[in-house]
Amino acid sequence: MIKLTYRIEGKDHISDQIDHADYSLSIKEEEGRRAVLLTAKRDLTLIAYEEGAPEPLASKRGDKRDLYFMNGYQSWTDTKERYLSEWENSLRKFPRLLVKHLLMKRFAFDCYGDYNFYRYRLHKLHGYDLFYVKGARTGFVLNLNYKRAYLVFEVQRWTREITLRSDVYGATLKAGESFPLIDYLYLPNYQEGIAEFRRRFPTRAIEKLFGYTSWYNYYQDINEEIILRDLDALDDRFNLFQIDDGYETCVGDWLDADE
Repeated sequence: MIKLTYRIEGKDHISDQIDHADYSLSIKEEEGRRAVLLTAKRDLTLIAYEEGAPEPLASKRGDKRDLYFMNGYQSWTDTKERYLSEWENSLRKFPRLLVKHLLMKRFAFDCYGDYNFYRYRLHKLHGYDLFYVKGARTGFVLNLNYKRAYLVFEVQRWTREITLRSDVYGATLKAGESFPLIDYLYLPNYQEGIAEFRRRFPTRAIEKLFGYTSWYNYYQDINEEIILRDLDALDDRFNLFQIDDGYETCVGDWLDADE
């Protein structure tokens, strides 16, 4: 099952075809790796791409004792093994007035996760780029396309169906250009998955740092005067000075400085 959503000349199209008048898909599957490459036949903009979980993960229903690892969007988002009976934390319980006008204006709390662009639903769990299941149902999936698109894993709480969604939104292609919709590695269980993960991303020795960060002193309330004053106050023990959150126009817009 595949589902591709794209836009041409302002009109959205949804397709489940491999070869289409607007595009073609090249699919490669070998040794647990699956990759789908889209080549545009017309100028288009990608909106979304999704497909079902790989076999045999898709066909194993499992039971309520299975643990699903849901990797958070970033370091302030929950990352943990969950039972399907657990709920995800979000901002849905906060009054909208509080979030939009008080918390956001002062601290931009709604920008600290994926709350603004991912729709949290009570009937599903979701995570990013790395996913596994432990229990009667087993499997491990690792996104190899993380430099081009997040891979979002969704687990339906009631049916236990697993969907893979590639965050390709906004990628614009000219006719003849290609874009990797999805590229992931599947292993049958947690142990083999972790071994492969460590092989691909080996741990490196890192020297201990003695440093300063603006975040825990000022949070977002920084300016040039504060930063230069604190920088000048450091002595020879310090080998790191980190200007943390607050220099950009909004949380996550790391390349857009707030003058």
